[in-house]
Amino acid sequence: MKNSTASILLCVALVLAGCGEKSPNMPGDPDPPFVEDTCYNDDPLTYLDSAQQQWPSMHVQYEISRIEISAATGWWSGVGRLAGWSALHQEGVFIYDPQAHAPIWFLPKYIAHWSPDGALLLCDNGFYSFEIYDVATRSLLHHLQFENAVGDPRWSFDGKYVYYNSAGGLWRVKLDGKEAMRVVPGAKGRIRELDDTRFVGFDGQGLFFVDSRSGEWIRDDFPLIDGDLLSYAGIDELAWDISPDRTRILVDIGSKFGFIEGREIGGLFLFDLEQKTARKVLPQQYWGSLYWPRWISNDRFYGSYFCRTRTPGRMLSMVWEYDLDGTVIRQVTFPWMHLYPK
Repeated sequence: MKNSTASILLCVALVLAGCGEKSPNMPGDPDPPFVEDTCYNDDPLTYLDSAQQQWPSMHVQYEISRIEISAATGWWSGVGRLAGWSALHQEGVFIYDPQAHAPIWFLPKYIAHWSPDGALLLCDNGFYSFEIYDVATRSLLHHLQFENAVGDPRWSFDGKYVYYNSAGGLWRVKLDGKEAMRVVPGAKGRIRELDDTRFVGFDGQGLFFVDSRSGEWIRDDFPLIDGDLLSYAGIDELAWDISPDRTRILVDIGSKFGFIEGREIGGLFLFDLEQKTARKVLPQQYWGSLYWPRWISNDRFYGSYFCRTRTPGRMLSMVWEYDLDGTVIRQVTFPWMHLYPK
């Protein structure tokens, strides 16, 4: 990122509001003048809040999300998005050292995942391509280009392969781009590796499993309150994550009635793959914002919470740490943090 862009990001971040003390399920009570902030009282300002009775601006001005932690260094990878002036949008992947409070690197990519050993970073480069970086040396190791590949490539659990979805199914390839093979043909949803032979994913009907040896698709029953009113069709490919022990999934699910009328139905859900249960952990956010859940241990996760005020420059999403009951543990990122190298 150029110096001028980094300066803009920092200047905007400095004027954005901080958050207050924690409370059981939502960020805690703030100091004035944020008493009408949806981030703290969990209420909308109003559905139609202008003299012209138009929908309010629901866009996040500054968003930090999808933070993952390197197993090797403890560094963060995350996605930062700034909706700037004159419709200027800046988005990319940052690498940050939370112990030293120091930015390490910025990559103009869409999403990134640490390798299991925490040494390499797998990025979605867009245009049907992915890239693998050695963060310690800040060098590009491999550029992978595949026809019809769609976003959010994933490491295999052993770190030897990259999985990616395409129009023809789920594929696996070595890090150098060789020996590409289709693991699951004809996949209609976003699928990820669960173990050596099983894969899991979501489609318009809900959660499903695939056995790569037989090609059999299995759809177990995960009873959900208001399950018939939930909309799986709108699940973003990045809005769900598998726990480190591969026994649970956190996923944002919306309602068939949209994010206004259906807010009490949708939310962040926890699927227990062993117990065959599913329950809501956090209520759906106002204005359709996602939590972008990321597991940091088997009983903790990071989620981005959208804070909307009457001041557009203070509409932001910051990362919070939660337990599996949806209780806030701490705030992780703050709008004044300098996440981007100059």
